[in-house]
Amino acid sequence: TTTMQRDTIRFWDDACQLMAAGDYNGALGVFEAVPVMSAKIVFNMGLCRQSLSQWDAAVAAFDDAVNRDKHLAIAYFQRSIALHKLKKNREALRDMDEAYERLRGNDRIDYK
Repeated sequence: TTTMQRDTIRFWDDACQLMAAGDYNGALGVFEAVPVMSAKIVFNMGLCRQSLSQWDAAVAAFDDAVNRDKHLAIAYFQRSIALHKLKKNREALRDMDEAYERLRGNDRIDYK
């Protein structure tokens, strides 16, 4: 792997540990320092924003995640939750339907 990939993995691990400890602001700071943003990185940034009740910023992060990976069903699902919190229920329902569609017939996400 390249140095940049190693750094990304190191940042990812550090940020996930901060999230697990409930330090969402600290995790955001680490995620923002990742050298190469990916759908999974910005998705996790959205989770941090949700945990901080920063609903508009969460929607923006999930927008970024689905723009980077149209098949990331969980990002559509999480965006639907943030949209619901913003009382944008029509958009939230659309995203919930989109998440279901992205599961491609599966009843759950299997991370194996």
